[in-house]
Amino acid sequence: MKYKFKNISALLMTILLLSNILMLYVPPEAEAQIVPEISVVAGGSVTLDVSPRGTGLGQTTVTVTNSAATSSVRVRITIDAPGYSVSPQFSTITVGPAATVTLPVAVAALLRTPYKQAAASVFAEVTHVNGAPANGVSEAQAGFFVLSEPYGKVILQSDKPFQKVSPGKEYPFKIKVVNNGNGVDQFSIEITNKDKLQDSGFSISLSSTTTKNTDPQSFDTITVQVQTPREFGWRNDYHNLDIRATSEVEGQKSEYSLTIWVYGFGVAGFEPLYSVFALAMIAAFLAKKRED
Repeated sequence: MKYKFKNISALLMTILLLSNILMLYVPPEAEAQIVPEISVVAGGSVTLDVSPRGTGLGQTTVTVTNSAATSSVRVRITIDAPGYSVSPQFSTITVGPAATVTLPVAVAALLRTPYKQAAASVFAEVTHVNGAPANGVSEAQAGFFVLSEPYGKVILQSDKPFQKVSPGKEYPFKIKVVNNGNGVDQFSIEITNKDKLQDSGFSISLSSTTTKNTDPQSFDTITVQVQTPREFGWRNDYHNLDIRATSEVEGQKSEYSLTIWVYGFGVAGFEPLYSVFALAMIAAFLAKKRED
């Protein structure tokens, strides 16, 4: 009987020991209830060269840190930059205990896109702890700026790049200064061969040496007032009028030439008003002669 009692006591002790072991064991699903905290830091702002000579590409980083000393976490990351392409936009990384993982992020824009900037957002969320789905919530956010650089591009145009003008006459050349850049710009205007033309007897003046602030794909109009030489004699000459426009945004330049055909007979000092007086005097003289 005494031996039987010892067996029963041993069995009870074994059951009690197993119960304690079961109470100490926590399955992975239960451990996942305590979700470690994470933090997210985004790299610096991204500047994109979207000019015709640029690439439209830039890069930054997103760094995720796991605060747990003993648990690894799986983190889902979402990145959004309105108006730009981001790669990767969605990604999943695993971060070990008390570890940090840095994710490279590429940002892109089409060339010639308008000058603009946007605030990109980064959202990170823990989905698994030690390989088991996380039932709790642990998330973090960060952000960075994306900037498309402004660039200057000017184009000069004219409806009449070739004009026939009589000697001693004036003609206004209308020049379109087109802003082909991606932001508001102002352009300085100059006649690069003005001194040479003045030495040949031309008089040249500009309605303005700068344009107004011009929106992208819009234009301002500058008038170049030209008076041809007034020397006596027959003229049949061709002259170029060379114009240069310079962007205020980045100093980009564009040059354009007009052709002036000076054709006809010139009389130095001849004025239309004098001819009217002369005709009036001749008419008066003829009328008086008829009366006589």
